[in-house]
Amino acid sequence: RVSDPLALFKTTHSLPHSQPHVKMAIFLNNESLILALPLITLCSVYAFFKYVPLIIGGPSILFVCLVFWARSKLRERRSAQSLSAVMVDDTAFQSLTMTKSKKKKVKQSLGKVNKSEKSIKAAEKKVENVLVEDDEDDDVDLSTFANIGKKKKK
Repeated sequence: RVSDPLALFKTTHSLPHSQPHVKMAIFLNNESLILALPLITLCSVYAFFKYVPLIIGGPSILFVCLVFWARSKLRERRSAQSLSAVMVDDTAFQSLTMTKSKKKKVKQSLGKVNKSEKSIKAAEKKVENVLVEDDEDDDVDLSTFANIGKKKKK
């Protein structure tokens, strides 16, 4: 038994110093914030339009939207530039580290790919030419049929 009741109370009712936020985590956590966010947004929008004049609020909203749009475009441009710089550095590094035999294999595979692409394009052109010729033949057949009909009527 502990002779000092105050010491017993302090040991059983005090929080550890390493985690003083344990009791507040029951109420303020991510799940409760996510659930309360629509109500917070609705109240904020209502208060904004209720207490801020439209002459000041309208342009300020447009300005904030413009800033967010410009910031996203700037980030997109920066990421594209950094990606292209990384790709250039990577290709330069690969070309420096490749041996002659690897370079020959890469050139051969690129040649095969280019040949297959050329053959696909040639086949597409042939198909287009056949389709165009078929359309022209149909027009000619219709015109000769129309001319024959006129000759019989005379």
